[in-house]
Amino acid sequence: MPKIILNLREQIISTGRVILQEEGYKALNMRRIADECQIAVGTVYNYFSSKEILSASVMLTDWQEYLEDARKQVEIIDIEDPAEGLEILFLKIRAFSNQYHSAWVEYGVMPQGYSERHVKLVSQLGELVQMIVKKCGIKPEPEPYMFMAEVLLTATYRPDVKFENLKPFFIKLIN
Repeated sequence: MPKIILNLREQIISTGRVILQEEGYKALNMRRIADECQIAVGTVYNYFSSKEILSASVMLTDWQEYLEDARKQVEIIDIEDPAEGLEILFLKIRAFSNQYHSAWVEYGVMPQGYSERHVKLVSQLGELVQMIVKKCGIKPEPEPYMFMAEVLLTATYRPDVKFENLKPFFIKLIN
């Protein structure tokens, strides 16, 4: 009789997350995941066809949590200045980026499907930017939302970029 393991996909993702964050992308491999989850390597491959798909799934799971947390924060705070909401978003994205920075550096090249995922990330962020701006009673043209989301996303990858330096730029775009 086969062994039934509840929430195995989540267990694999959780184990992958620990390895990615603590040891980096190079330390992540399917055999190790299988050993730590006490399952056969083939079982890991039943859920994730490659190391790249597993690492992307780990990051996507965390991204969705960060995005939901940011959405909740934007919904509950009372903001009059859209820059305040954009700064919250910036800090959330920066925290996510910092969490996986070493894994991205080790990977060295953009993974397959990067551009499609990037467009989706920008679109998700654009919706939050639009929500922030509308919450402040400002109704600019729709085009700046995606551009502002792209700038936020790109800026968080660079540790030398501070939100204070971006703030005047965003204010001009919104007004």
